[in-house]
Parts: sequence; structure tokens; C-alpha cells
Amino acid sequence: MFKKRILKLLPVSLFLVFTFAVYMPSSLYLSNIDEFSVDFGEIVPVILILAAIMLLAIYIVGALMFKQRIFDSYVLLVLSLGLGFYVQGNFLNPAFKSLNGNQINWSAYKVNGIISIVAWIICFVAPQVIYIFKKNVMELIARWGSMLLTAMQIVSLVVMIMTTHKTIVNDFAVTKNGEFELSSKENTVMFVVDTLDASWFEDMALSVDEYKDELKDFTYFKDAVAGGSPTVLGIPTILTGKIDYNAKQETSDFYKEAYESSTLFKDLQDENYQVKLYTEYFYLDYCDKENVDNLKFEQEYVVTSNRGFYGCLYKLVSFYAMPQFLKQHFWLYTGDFSNYVAIKDNSSNMYKMDDVQFYEDYKNNGITAQDKKNTFVMYHLNGAHGPYVMNENAERVEENSVGVDSQIRGSFKIISEYIEELKAKGLYDNTTIIITADHGGVNLYQNPAVLVKNKNVHQDELAVDNSKITFTNLNATIASSCLEDASAYGEDVYQVGDKDVVRFHVAPNDLVADVYPDDPAASEQLWSLLIIPADAKATDLGKFIFVHYDEFDDIMKKYNIQQK
Repeated sequence: MFKKRILKLLPVSLFLVFTFAVYMPSSLYLSNIDEFSVDFGEIVPVILILAAIMLLAIYIVGALMFKQRIFDSYVLLVLSLGLGFYVQGNFLNPAFKSLNGNQINWSAYKVNGIISIVAWIICFVAPQVIYIFKKNVMELIARWGSMLLTAMQIVSLVVMIMTTHKTIVNDFAVTKNGEFELSSKENTVMFVVDTLDASWFEDMALSVDEYKDELKDFTYFKDAVAGGSPTVLGIPTILTGKIDYNAKQETSDFYKEAYESSTLFKDLQDENYQVKLYTEYFYLDYCDKENVDNLKFEQEYVVTSNRGFYGCLYKLVSFYAMPQFLKQHFWLYTGDFSNYVAIKDNSSNMYKMDDVQFYEDYKNNGITAQDKKNTFVMYHLNGAHGPYVMNENAERVEENSVGVDSQIRGSFKIISEYIEELKAKGLYDNTTIIITADHGGVNLYQNPAVLVKNKNVHQDELAVDNSKITFTNLNATIASSCLEDASAYGEDVYQVGDKDVVRFHVAPNDLVADVYPDDPAASEQLWSLLIIPADAKATDLGKFIFVHYDEFDDIMKKYNIQQK
């Protein structure tokens, strides 16, 4: 009897365990392989161990079912749970937006919730009902159906493993080396405050007199268009001046084209500038790494906390597999994975987008100056990006216990203190300071806040400029602030003036589909190119032109856009 029970429970147990503990985490990991710095092979042993523990737990519970009828019902419950996960994951999940820290509007998925509940009820009730009337038939379905679905997933996973390859090279790390070391001669310091929409800057930062006074020497360019959003496009566009016009190509291809066609870092080095970029490593893939001073090569990334990393992984699996009405309890920000990953040799020296940690490092070290090289440095802060874990005093708080306003003010507290120290150490006048976002935070994320203070500029109050700029002009501003001849980079933000110019912006389909709900093509392409006519402001969404795939070549010719 004991042997029969083991064999009876085995197929359904393997189906449940393989579906939830092996196939789902593996497929989610492989499908997003470029988002992870740790190779898939490194996580396989832990996944298998957790799967074995889950299988053992199922058998321990089964051993407590002494009566045969109760045991048979337990077998069917295990089958039903596996079926529920399988059906939910493969057929019932809506097209959620990216898990980028922004809370999901769960009320928009009521229909999905009803369908999900009905499907799960069928998964649990149908096997029990069939068992009552056709016991032998149900046992055959449970045994062979479980083995068939498990085999299908095994084949799918094997194919995925064989055909999935990383397009991002993560054999280098962004270190904190020289994080607050500037030059006693000339500097360009750029703060990239993630997701800082221009409207948020005006409402939440400029409403604080202290920050408003600190920014009086700046010019605020309120009609800026990013040209690419979210961060995955924003950072390379800022650093290269290139826009991802080709909505059909893979993001890695854009990175390769953009960074390899830009000579900014080399040009800066040639004019005696050190170049330091403090951001996540994957935003620098394909960049001119040899000319970035704080990168470290031949690095290996490791999981620093199994509990934290695999907790995130199986929370993501649960978000994917659970019924619709339970998903909100498993919502997570996928950026949390990076909290539990570091370089093998010196984990504390790896830069992470953690504003509280950045502030602590700044307070502990302070700004120093050397006289050998000029400096260009970019600090990429978490800024206005959710989840919100920092208050206006730049202190860590419980997740989402504060709002975006507090986190923005906390970011500007950090920047304000940095500027004050520049003044105290006599470095302010010979430093160009750029404060920008990597993209906006509303609609198509098209309108980032952009502020620039040139060297030796003093004003009574913040200047406001309505020039129709993009990140291409911001890239030119970096060049013009450092290079003797920056004409090859085009117009900087001050040179655009009152010209009417056509601008372009690339946004992901989930944002574009919201703005163009009646256009099915808006949700079909991964990235969407939008044209912003010369008479349109950055916020005039009604004037934006959404470009379809089949119009792409014509648009390129019409606006004389040259792809290199």
C-alpha cells in the first residue's frame, strides 16, 4: 500500500514541483536573461534543491493522509494546484506593464480576475467530480496528463536553454573608485535623477525655498523631450546623443550602434579629462569602456544573499502563477534583485542605485580635488523612481511609506549639499552642473526635467528657457562644457534658441498603448517611434504622431534621418 501511494502521488507531484519550482523560475529567468548579471547556470543548483524540498514536503503531507479516500483527494488537490499554475501562467495572465517600481492599477483587471477565478474553480472542482463518477478514468487522467504536461515543459525548457543567449556582456563592474574626487581646475558634474518628470520637479522641488535658492544659477529647460524612455533608452541617449529610431531592432543592437558611433569618452580623455560614470553596469554595455575610469574588468557577479535573491525570484514566480486576485500580494520591483548581487572580489565597492547609500558614502567621504586631470562625472540616482524608500531627509524608510514627493526632495537634498560643498571648497565656479532625468514620469515619459549651470554663471533667480531641446542637445552640452571644439556634436541646449524643430521620442508599447488606445498597432511593437511636430510642446500629446512599422522607411526619408 505504501509503495502504491508513492507511485500514485509521484506524477502529480512532479508536475506541480516542476511547473512551479523549476520551469517557471527558469523560463522567467531565461526570458529576461539580460536583466540578470548572474548566469543561469549559477542558479540551477539552488532551484533543484528548492524543488527537492518542495517534493519532500508534498510527500510528508501525503503521509499524514491515513484514509485512502482522503489520500486520493489529496492527490487530486496536488494535480489541481499544478493545473491552476499551468493554466494561469500560460493562458490567463494579462499584459501587465513592466515591474519597474510603479504600482499597478489592479482595478483595471477586474475581468481578468473573474476569468481567473472561474478557471481555478474548474481546476479544483472538475477532478473531484470526475473522480466521484469515474474513479479509474480520473486516476488515468491524473497520471498520464501530469506526465504529458511535465514532458512538454521539459522539452520547452531544454529548447529555451539551448537557444537563449545573453546579448549584454557583464564581465565588467561599475566601481565606486574616485566617486567624489573632482578636479581643482575644471569639472562637469551631471546628476541623472531617475524618472524626474518636469512637472514633478516644478511641483515638488521648486516648491521648497531652500532648493529653489540653491538652483538660482541654473537654467531650467522646461520643454525638453527625452528622445528615448525608459532608462534603458534614456541613459545611452544622454551619453551618445543617439536616438533609437528603429523600433524593430533589439535594444542590444541600439546600444551597439549608439555607443560605437560615439567618440565622446575618448575625446574627453584626449583633452585631459577623467571620465567616471556611476550607474548600473547594463546601461553601459558596448560603451567605450577603456575610456571610463571607474570600470573594473574581468569581474564575476555572485549572489550575496540566497534568501534575498531567491525570495525575489519565487515572489516573481508567484506573481506570474497565482490567481489574478492574489497577484497584488506578490507584486515586486524587479530592480530588487540587484540588492542581492555583487562583484565577487569586493562587493562593497560596486556602485548601486541606492540614494540613501550614496548619501551616506558622500557624507563619509566628502568631495576631494586633484590637479592632474579635469573631470566629467555622472551620478545616476534612483530619484523619483519607485518603490519609494527615502524621505525628504535622504533617510531610508519602509517601502512606499512615503510618496514620490518625499523621495524627489530627498534627492535634491543630496544635490543641494553637494553644491554647497562645491562652493565651500572653491570648485563651484569652475564646474558645469547638469541636473536631468533619464526620462519623465507621466504619459510617454517624454518630458524630463533638465537644468544646466555653466561655469562662472551667477544669477539672481532660476532662469526658464522654452527651447525645444532633446537629450541629443544634452549630449552636445556635455561636450561643449569640456571640449575646446565641440562643433561635431551639434547644438547644445543654449544654442537651440527659439527655432521650431521637429523632435522624436521612442517609448515602450505599454505606455504608447495607453495614449493610443484605439490603435491596435500601438501595443504590437516593442518600441514605438513618435514624431513631435515643430509647433508642439513636450506635453502636447494630441499633436504627437505615432509611427507604424510600415511607415518607418518613409519617415526616415522624409526627415532625412541617417542610420549608421
